[in-house]
Amino acid sequence: MSQDTSVEGPEAGPEPVPEPPDARPADGPPGGHGAPAGGGTVAQGAISEAFGSLVAALLRRGRSELGRRASTGRVRLDLRMLRRDRDQMYQKLGREVRALIEGGEVTHPGLRRGVTRIEELEARIAAVEAELAAAGPEGAGVEGDAQGAVSEGEGETSEE
Repeated sequence: MSQDTSVEGPEAGPEPVPEPPDARPADGPPGGHGAPAGGGTVAQGAISEAFGSLVAALLRRGRSELGRRASTGRVRLDLRMLRRDRDQMYQKLGREVRALIEGGEVTHPGLRRGVTRIEELEARIAAVEAELAAAGPEGAGVEGDAQGAVSEGEGETSEE
């Protein structure tokens, strides 16, 4: 015996009622909200085109900015290397002048004071290094402090 489970009549519930064609605005969806009638493909196309243009513009600008930053970074690196080379040349020149002063080939009171100051600094460095060596292994990590003690008064210049 098979029983029919389908329900017909008033117990089945209300059927959906289609909207009359004049119940919605001509440019809107049913209910008057959201995208235009016809699935909204025109508006969606315009939005996606605008979004695509925006993303492309942002990518172009990002690439341009990245290239500019990379170029600036290279220039700064070159500048740092040039300054390092200049400082090394000053050091070499200073060593040569010192050798000339000590050899008696060049005499100048200001240069002589500079060489004397360097000799004083070297004596202080040697004393601090000897103190560290006497302290043993625990004194080995104090190298930065020793440099700080030695560089005291380093900003002094001799007037000619």
